[in-house]
Amino acid sequence: RARELARLEHLLEQAVAGSAAGVLVAGDAGVGKTRLTAELVRRAQERGVVTVVGHCVDLGAGGLPYLPFAEALTGVARAGDAPDADDVEQAASAAVRSVAAERPVLYRVTGRIEQSPVDDAGERMPLYEAVLEALHAVTDRVAPMLLVLEDLHWADASTRDLLRFVLSRLSDERLLVVGTYRSDDLHRRHPLRPLLAELVRLPRVERLEVQPFDAAELRDYLSTLHGGDVPDAVVEDILGRSEGNAYYAEELLVAADDALAGRGRRVALPEQLADVLLARLERLPAGVQQVARVASVAGRRVSDALLRAAVGMPTVEVEEALREAVAHHVLVPDGSDRYAFRHALLQEAVYADLLPGERVRLHATYARLLAEQGDGASAADLARHCMAALDLPGALAASVRAAEEAVAVLAPAEALAHYDQALQLWAAVPEAGRPLGLDAVTLTERAAAAAGAAGELDRAVALASEAVALAAAGNDPAVEATARGRLAHHLYEDDRRDEALAEIDRVRALLDGTGPSPVRVWAVAVEARIRARRGTLAETEALVEPAVEEARSLGLAAAEADLLISLALHESEAGDVDVAAERLARATRQARTGGDPTVALRAVYNLAINRIDSGDLAGAERILEEGMAEAERAGLALTVYGVESLNMLLQALVLAGEWDKALATHARARVRVPAVQRDWLQVPTLPVIAARDPAAVLPLGAQLTPLAEQEPWASHLVLAPVADAQRWLGDGEAAAATVRRIVELKVDGEDEWGLGQLLALGIGLGGLADAAAAAGVRQDETAIARLRDEGKVFVERARQVAERGQPRLATLGPEGRAWLTRAEAEWARLEGRDDPEAWRDAVEAFGFGQVYEVARSRRHLAEALVLNGDRAGAAHQARLARETAVRLQARPLREALDALARRARLDLGGGPATSTILTPREQEVMRLVAQGLTNRQIGRRLFISEKTASVHVSNVLAKLGAGGRTEAVAIAHRRGLLVDEAADA
Repeated sequence: RARELARLEHLLEQAVAGSAAGVLVAGDAGVGKTRLTAELVRRAQERGVVTVVGHCVDLGAGGLPYLPFAEALTGVARAGDAPDADDVEQAASAAVRSVAAERPVLYRVTGRIEQSPVDDAGERMPLYEAVLEALHAVTDRVAPMLLVLEDLHWADASTRDLLRFVLSRLSDERLLVVGTYRSDDLHRRHPLRPLLAELVRLPRVERLEVQPFDAAELRDYLSTLHGGDVPDAVVEDILGRSEGNAYYAEELLVAADDALAGRGRRVALPEQLADVLLARLERLPAGVQQVARVASVAGRRVSDALLRAAVGMPTVEVEEALREAVAHHVLVPDGSDRYAFRHALLQEAVYADLLPGERVRLHATYARLLAEQGDGASAADLARHCMAALDLPGALAASVRAAEEAVAVLAPAEALAHYDQALQLWAAVPEAGRPLGLDAVTLTERAAAAAGAAGELDRAVALASEAVALAAAGNDPAVEATARGRLAHHLYEDDRRDEALAEIDRVRALLDGTGPSPVRVWAVAVEARIRARRGTLAETEALVEPAVEEARSLGLAAAEADLLISLALHESEAGDVDVAAERLARATRQARTGGDPTVALRAVYNLAINRIDSGDLAGAERILEEGMAEAERAGLALTVYGVESLNMLLQALVLAGEWDKALATHARARVRVPAVQRDWLQVPTLPVIAARDPAAVLPLGAQLTPLAEQEPWASHLVLAPVADAQRWLGDGEAAAATVRRIVELKVDGEDEWGLGQLLALGIGLGGLADAAAAAGVRQDETAIARLRDEGKVFVERARQVAERGQPRLATLGPEGRAWLTRAEAEWARLEGRDDPEAWRDAVEAFGFGQVYEVARSRRHLAEALVLNGDRAGAAHQARLARETAVRLQARPLREALDALARRARLDLGGGPATSTILTPREQEVMRLVAQGLTNRQIGRRLFISEKTASVHVSNVLAKLGAGGRTEAVAIAHRRGLLVDEAADA
């Protein structure tokens, strides 16, 4: 394993130096993954690295949420209590405990559920943040850390989510995360497969495949184990039967050693590893075999006390059996109070060899012992044993408790698995054996809630529908109303709005004539979300206002805030912008008062949209920064609304010209957000990249195009910067083609009149005008006519979109009006009408805060003023635009303004920047090329050879990135490189 170990040590060295990494160690069962990581742990410990190991365990449905992380963090926290703990262990223990003291949610991972259970999925993020903070507390304050997570193929859904969270945020921590998994266990539908595909795409994560030994490696391995050379016949036999699997080979060698040493006849081992393992075990004393059989029922690991109680042998015999089991490497000590099978396959083989009746009896024993422990026992483990022991009432009760525990530690997927098992058992268990205080309707509703929190929306609707059917059969209107209200919520989440409204009508009918009802309030809250996009403002007010009063009477602060948000969104669409803003601010205060930061963050997000749509960029920035700070304190910065608010903040900063701040904010956030959200977080920065380095946008655009295709409403956000970059790179027709693609995506994606098209069409018309200017230099009237025909389609489309689109604030907002004005100005330029007033209107329209677009409009205003003879006015506008371009580091705009100053001999104060792209001789050659001279004629004019003239022309084409002489002339003209310096003088 020299190659694999060398790679792991290299990654460990990087981590020690402050560059975190993750590595996924894959291989078949028994190939040697654990032994490899154990050697890495040993070497890391020698270097003073804090090393912790967590194990995943196969516990069937649901499992124990976050088990490997809990084991690892608990190991660090308890290491300092050991009598022989060194300074590093004590410091690491103190660091983790300090985080746990500050963030009690961390105790949920370690199993100490000291807070009341909650079912808010939003609290998973504080839990994940707390785990990450605990790791950082060690790596930042104490020493580098090696975190090994074994057997990820058994990882529960919450562990997988937490692993994704940790690995996606690796940055400059002194941390190496190593995860192992059995590649041969990953069937096509295994839940780990999609996660692995995602993780290996992370920049700091790699996969390390542990292959079976080849013949030479196996010979070395067996010789090392044997303590000398192994006969060729034995090596060949083991190689053929083990196929290079390290564990298979070791077990076969042990059997062969016994035969070679004369300690017994050679065991005629079958091909299956289970038979190899059992054959070896059967040669051990009966007490060892009994201990192994009992231990196998517990799983890979079992506590000393539980194993002793389950075995039921006299103390002396148990001690002797355990000593022999450890001596023969059947069991190994695992911590201070547990034993583990030396390999998972050994446990599986022993368990599979149990007689059916023996297996049921032992599971019943474990179930009884765990039940006697009360709350100290794992409900998931108890449920597994009860099921295997055919104790259906016990399994039902334990499954329900296991689901509740999973909900308490924010593990909805595990909760759903346990609830599913409970639902399967419900009908089979007599009423007297069912948990007290629980009925079928409530159990099914809880399962639906878990499914919804886990993202299984279809499953949530199905379960909620089943709960409604059960409730309807019970003839209790209140119970049925509650079930239908929850079904309406799940239907809304699954985007089945009409069905949700139908259920809400039934809720209203069932509760008719009753007093204030939380069920009715939340049902109306769901209805308000739907109606706010469909009915009139008056209808929404009539719906919401009574519900708000009812929510107040019941003390439902979150529901009241939710209702206010829905009303505010409708008020915005109706044009009551200020009223809507005040309503959203009130909702924010209400949510904060009610202690619901999730609803408060939703209000902040929508209030920021209101401000941006109103043209108040500074207000939006302030609101978002304050809201994000609160979200950070509440641990919600990386929830859905947290990330969406961050995205909106980036948009506001970019629009306001605070580009460096936007890029810095993006850089800080990018390392923290999940990988699936990183592409969306990149989108708001694309206009900045296009304005500074157009060539860099093209590969980014290609990478992000799937986002535009999947979400047509956002196609202009992704692709318009690409079109803008194509303009700056001199390919106006390509820019127009990109804009056509944006329009196609909008129309095909049911966003036919989406107002984002105004931005794209304005850029597209600019590209066509640029292309027409280049065609004018070539005197290509055919091309000009074609470009104008296409431009006419674009400008008419922009006018239709402005008329038929549905603004969020009822009337077209400042940004939409500005881009429509830009489109009209570009259309005038394309038609050859050099109208300064059109560009003055554009400058004024973008004046609400879009400083870059103001500068770009000033550039074209300066060009129009030059053509109209107002050189002083042109110089003033160009100077203002250039100052903005320099401040924003918008190189292409600055170069375009410098080119304009050279062409028109404008005084920009300090003088235009001088282009050094062409040498003086190349400029002479380019001016002659523009006059249509051939290479021979150029040579005669400049008294050089034709060949030398040809070399100069080729160099010019290469420097300008032109495909031919005509294109080179157009580019040179646009960049002001054809100015006659002598004439200027």
